[in-house]
Amino acid sequence: MFHAHAELALFFGLDPHDFPQGIKWKVDGHIVEYDAEMVDHMYEGLDWIRDQLRPGCHLFVEVKVPIERWTFEKGARGTCDIAIIYPRERRILLADWKYGKIAVVAEKNDQLTLYALGLWAKFGKKYFNDDPKDITVDFRLLQPRVPLKGSAWTTTMKKLLKEGESIKIDAKATYEENAPRTAGLKQCQYCRAASTCQALAEFNLKLFALKFEDIDEGYEYDEPPEIQDAHRLTPERRSYVLLHKVMFTRWLELLQKDAMRDFSEGKPVPKMKVVSGRAGIRKFRQKQQLSVILRLISDVGIEEAYKRIMISPAETEKKIGKKRFKERYGDFVEQSPPKPALVPDTDERPSLESKAMLFDIEDTDKQEGEYDG
Repeated sequence: MFHAHAELALFFGLDPHDFPQGIKWKVDGHIVEYDAEMVDHMYEGLDWIRDQLRPGCHLFVEVKVPIERWTFEKGARGTCDIAIIYPRERRILLADWKYGKIAVVAEKNDQLTLYALGLWAKFGKKYFNDDPKDITVDFRLLQPRVPLKGSAWTTTMKKLLKEGESIKIDAKATYEENAPRTAGLKQCQYCRAASTCQALAEFNLKLFALKFEDIDEGYEYDEPPEIQDAHRLTPERRSYVLLHKVMFTRWLELLQKDAMRDFSEGKPVPKMKVVSGRAGIRKFRQKQQLSVILRLISDVGIEEAYKRIMISPAETEKKIGKKRFKERYGDFVEQSPPKPALVPDTDERPSLESKAMLFDIEDTDKQEGEYDG
C-alpha cells in the first residue's frame, strides 16, 4: 500500500493527503490501513526524491528489471522502487522504500546490488552505450520508521558488475543436488523453503541447546522441552540468542502457518486442533450506517452519538505548513523519548550511556513489564 500510493504521488504530482484515508488493504496476511501516520511518513521520502530530479535525468518508478542472468531463475525479475539515471553525469541512483521498523543497511546490500545489475542490463546500452567506466551508483534506503530514516551507499558500476560474477557463482551452487545449507538471518529471511529446511531447524534448536531427538522424546512422552534458565546463560550466549531472535520467531510463525494450512487441507496435525479464537471487535455495518446514526441520536442524543477527536500535530502541520505550525504550536508539542533498544553493535546509531539506559529500562519495565529488545 505504501509503495502504491508513493508511486501514484510521484507519477501524477499528487500529495499524500489527496488519497482517502481509512482504506484497509490485506498485505502478507496482515491488515494495513492507509492512515495519517503513513501519510506523514511518506512526505519526507517524496520530497527527497523530487529534490534529486535534474534537467536531462530519467525517472523510473516501480520499474521491473531482469535478474535471471545472475540468479539463474527463469524469468526472474526485480522491482526497483525508484531509479534515476543521469546520462550526462554518468550516474545512477537507486532508492528503495522500506516501511518496516527493522533497520536495513544499504552498503553491499544484495537486493540493491541485483536491482542495479538488472537496471544496467535493461538501460545500460541505451544511456551509457554499455560502458561502465566512471559510472557512479548511489543507493538510498528510505526507512521512515527507523531512527536514522534509512542509509546510503555509493559505489561504481564496475565494482557492481564484478560483484555480479560472485553472485553467479553462489547462485549456481544452490542448484546442486547436495548443496550445503548454512542457516542465517540474511539468507533465510525470505527463503520459501524455510519452514521445511533441516539446517534452519537445527540452527534454531541449537539456540536453546535442543536436538531433534529431544523433540521426538518430548512428543512421545508428552513432556515440554527442557530449556536452560535464561539467568544462567553467559553474556555471550545471551547476546547470540538475542541477535538471532527474529530468525527464531519467524521460523515459529512459518511452522504455525504450515500447520494451519495442513488442517485446512484435511491433513493431520498431531496432538493439535483448530478452534474458534477470540471474537473480533464489534462494529456497526457500513451499509446500515445511516439507520444506526438516526437510532443513536434518538437513544443517546446527538452529543453522545458522536465523539470528536482532535487532529494530531502531524496532521496539523500538513494542513497549515511547517513554518506556521512551528510559530503557532511549537511550544505546545511534546514527544516522549524513544525507548532503549538492543541492536547489533554494527548498527549506525550511537550507543547510549549504560547508566542512563539502565534507568530508562527500569522505568519502562515498571510501566509495561518489558522493553523493546
